Amino acid sequence: SIQESESDDVEEVVGNLPNLQNRKLIKTANYQMQVENVDASTLKIQDFTQKMGGIISNMNLTSNTYRLQNSISILVPHQNFEILLKDISKEAIFMNQKEIKTSDVTEEFVDIQARLNTKKEVRDRYAKILRSKASTVEEVLLTEEKIRILQEEIEAKEGRLNYLQEKVTNSQIHLVIYETVIEKEEPITYQASIGIRFKENLRSGWDIVMECILMIVNIWPILLVAMIVFFFRGRF
Repeated sequence: SIQESESDDVEEVVGNLPNLQNRKLIKTANYQMQVENVDASTLKIQDFTQKMGGIISNMNLTSNTYRLQNSISILVPHQNFEILLKDISKEAIFMNQKEIKTSDVTEEFVDIQARLNTKKEVRDRYAKILRSKASTVEEVLLTEEKIRILQEEIEAKEGRLNYLQEKVTNSQIHLVIYETVIEKEEPITYQASIGIRFKENLRSGWDIVMECILMIVNIWPILLVAMIVFFFRGRF
């Protein structure tokens, strides 16, 4: 059957995995280190990365009263991974963290390739059946549905294969560099001069006067009635 054929093909291919030099390895590094000057080291790291054919995918510079820090994410071709790490390490005056991970995805890679080839062969067989042997509407629809399902599975596996290939081709470096700075107080809140404050208060006072006038205008009927009542009350 088709499933048995696919399983046999996978077992045969996985049983003959590549040697160590040709294995599919995903490498990542996490470094955190103190440098003398964050700005200068950042420029050097950018230069190192460019020379090694890599790119900086993300950079985030933050600071507080005692520390200036830059978080950098780097993608570099796997063959230059160790070289770039050595160049970056030269900028450190103190290494807080140095972590390197290697994940072997050779078996998954080969497994997906084998299943992918098998599914493509089965899809082509169904396509041949559709062209030459399917005679009724039901047979055509059934064959087309099987081809559609196979095509979706093929595209999903191709997507996973491309993802793994990208991770294998380009290694990732997550780097945090920082420098300590002399502790200083937060900037003093801005205060306006006496002249500016006088003008602002004068404007505020004038606004209050205008609000009072508008309020009197709004309640003039009540004031008129009150005056009439007061007048007649005084007479009688």
